[in-house]
Amino acid sequence: MRPARFVAALCVTHALACASPAHAGVVLANTRVVFPGDAREVTVRLDNRHAHPVLVEAWVERGAAQTRDAPAIVPFAPHPPLVRIEPGKGQALRVHRLPGPLPRDREALFWLNVLDVPPDLPVSMQASAMKIALHTRVKLFHRPAGLAGVASKAPAALRWSLRDGALHVENPTPFHVSIARVIVGDGMDLHGEIVGPFDGLLLPLDAAAIGGGTSSDLAARRTSQLRASRRVAFEAINDVGGTDRFESDMPAATGERVP
Repeated sequence: MRPARFVAALCVTHALACASPAHAGVVLANTRVVFPGDAREVTVRLDNRHAHPVLVEAWVERGAAQTRDAPAIVPFAPHPPLVRIEPGKGQALRVHRLPGPLPRDREALFWLNVLDVPPDLPVSMQASAMKIALHTRVKLFHRPAGLAGVASKAPAALRWSLRDGALHVENPTPFHVSIARVIVGDGMDLHGEIVGPFDGLLLPLDAAAIGGGTSSDLAARRTSQLRASRRVAFEAINDVGGTDRFESDMPAATGERVP
């Protein structure tokens, strides 16, 4: 259960799927957390880069997209759930495993949340200044022991095809794969998404290009480029938050899969 909620004038959320949490005053050492299935706890380092002390609240919540067999409760609890960190100091946040069922044949996705609340403003400044609470979220993957394969090779196992005006990607592995970008070239690169275990998704080919480029014929140009190359190049985020590049064959015929 989440601790008591703080009320602040403004709450800014950093969803750190791909980026470093350097914008927050309280910085997490990880951009993602992997919780091994045979572990009782994992430790995440917090550092206060503010020039003032802060109160930090931490909690874990379920991922937005869950399979039918995902747990209804969150079997993780950070400790301490509420802590004061002095400026320039750090704190070890221990995430404990609680009783409760979790899938044994695939990873489960949760979010580790950290809310960084500054001290109250002096009375003389309260009428003209704004107090800001910074909310940071990073993915927490529960990875059961004994899964087939290894997470670092899961991106190479993705199956790609062109389907209904979109790029379809299928994940036949028990691991989540975070796709940072799909490299089409010529200013047509696509933002990626996370593909769940034994799941698939469609990436619209008419979506805005990375960098903000748009075009009325963007989907047609991307489709033509992908069909001509018959390969998909993409970047996936690894366990330490870096990106690795992969290339996969794609069938010439729409809807056909690579075995």
